[in-house]
Amino acid sequence: MIRVKLLELYEKHDVTQKHVSQVTEIRESTLSGIARNTKAHLNVEILDRLCEYFDVKDISEILEYIPNEKTGGS
Repeated sequence: MIRVKLLELYEKHDVTQKHVSQVTEIRESTLSGIARNTKAHLNVEILDRLCEYFDVKDISEILEYIPNEKTGGS
């Protein structure tokens, strides 16, 4: 699973979802889904805008890979 660390970035930069939405022109409902990690697909353009807004230097500042647990089988 890929987890987007959007809530952490809001806190670190002391900004609200509404403010980020206004500046990046990303709908609040989209940001909400990303922040809650409920979106099945993440548009690369949106990720690019978020990286630019938060001045991300390393992708691990915004994304985290969490290995899926294996369920039986090989």
